[in-house]
Amino acid sequence: MSPLLQTLVSGLALVTSVIGQIDSLVDSQILTNPYQYDFPRLGASGAELFPMRRCHGFKLEEATVDQIQERLENGAFTSVELLECYLDRVHQTQPYLKYV
Repeated sequence: MSPLLQTLVSGLALVTSVIGQIDSLVDSQILTNPYQYDFPRLGASGAELFPMRRCHGFKLEEATVDQIQERLENGAFTSVELLECYLDRVHQTQPYLKYV
């Protein structure tokens, strides 16, 4: 094999290995669901269509009034923070449901 051809083959092998590394790096950085709370989930129905963010570590959409009251009394969050969580929910769903 001529030196020129050998150089081209080794250069091609180097480029191929670098591209393979870049592809794996890019693949590791791709977010499959980057805005899970900002857009409705395709193919979902009901509450799964608009998942709700946790409110200071608490899942409001499954909470009872007693559980929310207990959290308020324990100081886990304030009534203002609770209101902010519900307002976030309104802003999340308003463009799609147009209920406010």
